[in-house]
Amino acid sequence: MENKNYGDPNRAYREELNEKGSTFTDTHAESEARDKAKIEKAATGQSQKMDGGNPHAEEDTVSDEEIRRETLEKK
Repeated sequence: MENKNYGDPNRAYREELNEKGSTFTDTHAESEARDKAKIEKAATGQSQKMDGGNPHAEEDTVSDEEIRRETLEKK
């Protein structure tokens, strides 16, 4: 793919989106701002998608060693 607009990143970005058939029309700066906001939201713990954990789940208090011992006792 030849990029004729090497000196104009916004125009090159829009052309790249057009070539992909995208209807997404924000500028590169808007896209960067959106990405930055997502990163900040995740860093402050406002996003649950970071670790996929359930914040309401009970804490696991049983150790692996206890589970192993119990399993061996049942055999």
